[in-house]
Amino acid sequence: MIERRLSRTGPSSGQPSSFTGVRRLGRHTRGLGRWSRAHRGFTLVEILVVMAIMVIIFGLLFAPMITGLSLVSRGRRHVALQDAVRLALEQVKRDLGDAVYVFDPDSYAVSSIDGNATTTTLIDYSTVTFVPAGTDAAGNLVTPIGPATLPAVAPTDPRGFRAVRFTVHLRTPGSVHTTDNPFVLYRQQGSVVWDVARTKWVWSGTVDSENALTPLTDCDLAPTVSTCTACGGAWNGYAATCQTSTCPSYHDAVKSATTMHYITDAAQFVPERVAGEVLSPTASGSIYKAKYGGWLGTQNNEDTLYPGGANAVLPLSSAGELEPRITVYRLLAGGLTTYLDTYSGTSLDPQLQMSWRSGSGEIRFGDWHHNGAIYNLGGTLPFYGVTVGVGPNPPPDVYNTGGGLAGSGSYGNDIYPIYPALPTDLGDPIVPVAYVIDPSRHGAVRPGKVVPDTVSVRLVVWPQGGTMYYQPLQQTFTYDQDKIGPLQFCALPSPDGRTMQIRFNRSQPPGPDLYGGAAALQLFAVEITYYSRCNFNPDASMGDPDDQVYVDYSTRYVVNAALSLASYVDLEPTTAGSPVMILPTDALIHAVQGRDQVVVRNAMQ
Repeated sequence: MIERRLSRTGPSSGQPSSFTGVRRLGRHTRGLGRWSRAHRGFTLVEILVVMAIMVIIFGLLFAPMITGLSLVSRGRRHVALQDAVRLALEQVKRDLGDAVYVFDPDSYAVSSIDGNATTTTLIDYSTVTFVPAGTDAAGNLVTPIGPATLPAVAPTDPRGFRAVRFTVHLRTPGSVHTTDNPFVLYRQQGSVVWDVARTKWVWSGTVDSENALTPLTDCDLAPTVSTCTACGGAWNGYAATCQTSTCPSYHDAVKSATTMHYITDAAQFVPERVAGEVLSPTASGSIYKAKYGGWLGTQNNEDTLYPGGANAVLPLSSAGELEPRITVYRLLAGGLTTYLDTYSGTSLDPQLQMSWRSGSGEIRFGDWHHNGAIYNLGGTLPFYGVTVGVGPNPPPDVYNTGGGLAGSGSYGNDIYPIYPALPTDLGDPIVPVAYVIDPSRHGAVRPGKVVPDTVSVRLVVWPQGGTMYYQPLQQTFTYDQDKIGPLQFCALPSPDGRTMQIRFNRSQPPGPDLYGGAAALQLFAVEITYYSRCNFNPDASMGDPDDQVYVDYSTRYVVNAALSLASYVDLEPTTAGSPVMILPTDALIHAVQGRDQVVVRNAMQ
């Protein structure tokens, strides 16, 4: 059968049958090779190349998405920080704007900084304390505006007035600084009390309530300076405990929780500093008024005279950068010369008496003077003798019954009498018809100018067997002595203002005879009060130019508030192993800043 089949195929191809089978088998084998090459696996290199290409493709696809998610998260954080800063500043502006009094910033005496000895004062601008205005039950300001008082809990309640302050401290003071325990800005309510030793109102230290104005987690107001109030040590950065080995709070977390104080630049409540303001004098030349009142630093209520006086110390140094700097320049032949400077302590004229009113921002030059004439009730005619001054420096000037000086021929006090001509008829005056005010005391001291509207005159009357009393005289502007009333006086300044004549009625000047005569009186005197200033060049050839006044001052009436709120970042040691921590110098910290200026509308002088 096989042979027959082969024979059948063989002749048809013209080849022997055996060659025909081999040829068919070869074609089948070549087909299998082509199939195997088409269906073999991928090599490792091919797989890695494909994976790399896929990573690149996915990276190109997902990178914008990841960036977008990051931007959304960053935007949300930014908006949250912005809202926190805005709301906090709005609270500050609302409360401070209605305050009636803003206290000086707290200051701390520092004996060392980062272990280096020093003597300086740190001023804490990150805390502001003020007295809010009183309100009624509905929350409206009471009229007239005044401080909010505290209900008395005892007859001797020492708490004083209600007070509010904005301050920064750890969320949990005394605990470790972490993202859940950051530095937070708080609004605290408490009271101020009178400090007898420092003679001023101070924060009582008792917090009745407090509210956080910035987030309690994930945000921070990192401290700039840490100071220990127990030893005066200070460190640039954050120190959880005192680092002074001799201090009782040294590395003691419990004690340091009460003695460590932190100051931060992230929250600032800085009083407005006005620099180089040129003041213009009033018509009298004795008062110069600044644009703002509410001066900080050394407080003066016109009760301390500079450069002299028991409490007048120059240069001012109680709170350096907050002190008012008052510079007085005098026009001399060679130009303007500094005659008084409260910063440097310069004082070239001891008679240049200056004071200021911290509340109203007024500077006054000069001083009040009181003098008068005591009548000699036991003398003889033609005149009543008078004694001017009580001594010892200058000694009294005694005028005899002839109207002349006893002893010396020139007066030494700042007041001298003008007697009338010798009486010739009954009823002619036998007492002085005028007095002259001369601040130079007949040239014994440098000239001064009398301020006209400050002069006052009163009589001192002490009847026999009665009680001493004062009779004020009314000022009139009638220079004619015949038209001046019996209980009136006229103050007539000289053309240069250096002297002033106090005129009475020519026929009835005030004297003992108006009150029953010498026999009816134990004492009769004329007392004269006036204000004299020396803030001018006494060289008459230059036209008596008034001094020029420049001032720098910090005012509690305007407060510059700034808040910089940042996302929390772990602090790093200032040096390897140091317990004092600072913000990383290479960290990109997300922060939002806000600023506003608060005008204290209801401030009381």
